[in-house]
Order: sequence, then C-alpha cells, then structure tokens
Amino acid sequence: MRRIAQQAGVSIGTVSNVLNSPSSVSVATSAKVLDAMKTLGYKPKARRRPYKDPGIRTGLVGLLCIDMPVEVLQLPFFLKFVASLESQLASRGLQMILAQQPDPQVLPANICADRMDGAFLINYPAARIVPALQRLHTVGVFGLPQRGFDWVTTDASEHGRLAGEYLLGRGHRRLAFLNPQRAHDTFAEFGRSFQKSVASHGVDSLMLEAPEACCGTSLWTQQRYRQILEKLLQQGFFALPVQERPTGMYVANDQIALATYQVLAEHGLRGGSTSKSSPMTMRSLFWPG
Repeated sequence: MRRIAQQAGVSIGTVSNVLNSPSSVSVATSAKVLDAMKTLGYKPKARRRPYKDPGIRTGLVGLLCIDMPVEVLQLPFFLKFVASLESQLASRGLQMILAQQPDPQVLPANICADRMDGAFLINYPAARIVPALQRLHTVGVFGLPQRGFDWVTTDASEHGRLAGEYLLGRGHRRLAFLNPQRAHDTFAEFGRSFQKSVASHGVDSLMLEAPEACCGTSLWTQQRYRQILEKLLQQGFFALPVQERPTGMYVANDQIALATYQVLAEHGLRGGSTSKSSPMTMRSLFWPG
C-alpha cells in the first residue's frame, strides 16, 4: 500500500479507500491508484464474505487516527501496523476504512455506528466525540488506556525484559531506568520488568523515577519532561562519581529519549554514542521506538 501510494502520489488512506470503499473516492483519483497497482503488478487479495454473526452488519471496521503528526504516520512501525491490521481483518472477511482527523473535537462522517461495525482508535479524542465512539464499539490502540474504552497497549513486562537484554548484550553493566511520569502504569511496569530482567544476570539498576505522581496527559510537554529529567539526572546521575555513572539507560518513550539527549547535551554528554574513548559519554539509550 505504501508503494502504491507513492507511485500514485496519494496517501495510504486513499489507497485503502479505493480498495475498500471506492464510492468515497473521485473517479480521477481512483484511476491514478488503479494505474499504480497495474504498474506495480499488485492484485488485491480476494476477501471472504463477512462473518455470519448477528453483530456484523456492514463488514466495515474503521481505523481512526486523531491529531497524529505526519512524521508518526510515516514511521515504518506504523505502516507495518496498518498493513497487519488490514490483513487480519481481510482474512475474516472484514474491510478497513482509514480516517485521519487533525481535529480531536470532530468525528469524521464515515466513522459512525450507522456505517460500520466497529473502529480502532489511535490517540485521544475530545470529550464531545467520546459517546459516539463508545456507541461504535471502539477499541484504543497504543498509548495510555483511556477510561470508557477497551484498550490494547504494549506488553510492558516483555518490553522491560527486552530492554534489559538489549543493554546487557551491548556490554553495559552500569544501567539505569529513567521515568519522569510516575503515575503512568505502563511506564512503571517497564521499570519493574527491566529491574527484574537485569537482576537475573546479577546486575543492579539505578531507578531514576519522579518522587511525585502528576496526573493529566496535557501536562506532558517536551518542556515538562526536560524540567523533571534535569532534576532526576542531577540527583541520581551527575551526583555520582564519573566512574560509577550508568553507561546504558532505559527510558519509557521517544519524547523522554529526546528530552534526555537534550539534557545530557547541555552537560557535555553525547547520548547514543558507541564510543568508549571518554568515561563521560553515555553510550546507549533504549526506548520503545
């Protein structure tokens, strides 16, 4: 789908609509996508008929992306997720409709209980559209679970274990877990699993976690992360003698990773480098991404 979209000069969502809901796409745009398919030799998979289930009326399932940066939508992991989800639905005779909505206050007209049997949600909706999404039997994916929805999120225990194995495999024996968002249950489980994973190899980890819990996702801006990370690193990292500081650090997400790099850079340290020439160099940083 990505290659077809590039060839036709359209979005992946448009390709999905041509395949699954052609009436929603203009004749000219459909022609470009179909020409791209022909050029690339792509033949859509034959879809089985929808389940004979009383809950299945339309055979359509939405994927709603709310206020998502274009950079995220273009990441390989996201494209792989969309392709995998579409394939799983198709194998069950269901079709996926992809909708990108920059305004969290507005629900796209084609994402509603009258037109489809359910939807997957990426990112957080405004309160005014939550009832409509609940009527649609919406399941959230990625991020912190939100009240009122079923939610599928990261296997935090497995992630923490993999982080520990990764850093140990890179030769690190002085490790740390850095978490500025103490109230985040998934982040907390990352840390517990990471600590357990490295301890099973006889390695202790320095747990740098915010002493107080702050609620509300709106508070977590890049600046907010940097303020808390500065305090955590000052107290638990820079306060240590150079030869005792962690050389490998595990952080909970990419925003924290970026803020950590920035704070370290302000103190003359290069995060992510594999150089061993200086004891002042942070050599590895691992995060979900």
